Amino acid sequence: MSVLIKGMKMPDSCAVCRFAGRGGYFMERVVCMFTGKNDAKNVDRLPNCPLVALPDKHGRLVDAGECAEYFWEHLDDNGMAGAMNAINDMPTIVEAEDSKC
Repeated sequence: MSVLIKGMKMPDSCAVCRFAGRGGYFMERVVCMFTGKNDAKNVDRLPNCPLVALPDKHGRLVDAGECAEYFWEHLDDNGMAGAMNAINDMPTIVEAEDSKC
């Protein structure tokens, strides 16, 4: 399971990430609380950073797998109207954010 933190911006580097701490003999390293990896340079994000940004102004996000499964089980002669109804009936995983969708 993943966690979404609404309103949080993607950090530019581990040094400014709120999920990083200090480590090393002289506390000279930034340590990721998720991966345990550290970065002595504090310049960029680590290549295996587990944080993933959502697109700005995204629409409502639904479970595409569940949507596809519903299509296979329930749609036959309903065509596009049935498909749109199925999409509209899918549970929302993440609410739309500043989108016209």
